[in-house]
Amino acid sequence: ARILIIDDETDVRIATRRILERAGHEVTEASSGEEGVESFNKNPADLIITDIMDAGQGGVETVAQLREQHPGLRI
Repeated sequence: ARILIIDDETDVRIATRRILERAGHEVTEASSGEEGVESFNKNPADLIITDIMDAGQGGVETVAQLREQHPGLRI
């Protein structure tokens, strides 16, 4: 699956990416909600893993924005 990780903590993104790639997934990363939405719009993912307490645009706002644009999206 194509998975997008949105998290402002670099170490968390790297660790999560490594685990998912070892399991055979294609992973992209974003360091903020804004970056995540932009990344998803350019290269849609099958699943998004996001930090709810993200800096900047919070995870709740990011989820709401993505769900509004893509109602069936798995987050």
